[in-house]
Amino acid sequence: MIIASVAAFAFSKMQFRGRTVLYRVLLICLAVPVASVVTPLFATINTIGLRGTYIGVILPLVAFNVVVMLLLMRNHFDGIPHELVEAATLDGSSMFGIFWRIFLPLSGAALATIAVLSFVYSWNEYLLPNLLISDPGMYPVTQAISLLQFERMSQEQIGQLYAGLILMTIPSVIVYLFSQRYLQAGITAGAVKS
Repeated sequence: MIIASVAAFAFSKMQFRGRTVLYRVLLICLAVPVASVVTPLFATINTIGLRGTYIGVILPLVAFNVVVMLLLMRNHFDGIPHELVEAATLDGSSMFGIFWRIFLPLSGAALATIAVLSFVYSWNEYLLPNLLISDPGMYPVTQAISLLQFERMSQEQIGQLYAGLILMTIPSVIVYLFSQRYLQAGITAGAVKS
């Protein structure tokens, strides 16, 4: 959320050389599926010694998710009038001060949206943990459930599987319930023209 919101503010409200080209390159990254970069990603994570660590999974998840979050936040920041930046600049505020004191307080719904999306994307990720973690004690829930044998399961094992699947969905539901007010505000923002 931090990376996406700061980068979105820079792309939306700051002028710098190569801004449009860099933003388009990041958008092109959306067209690259994770599965197509598995081999170089595995080699890189293995080379820098992060294979089998949580950081080795977190960094690629952040890299793959931040582009979508950047797109959402930039669209939100583009909707905030540029006159606010000009007025704050005239009052002597720095660009970070403008971001921190003006844009972040106006972005509660957008931040809640990207928080929920990034949580759900990361929580449901199966490929990267399966690729980068080999210790069963470190498996995330999505990978741990796959350890159950699906062939010749007894009724008790099927019950355990369903219990695990239900437990796996509870954090996503909790995150959604706590952010539901902000998500609804983000959906209805701009729906009524004043």
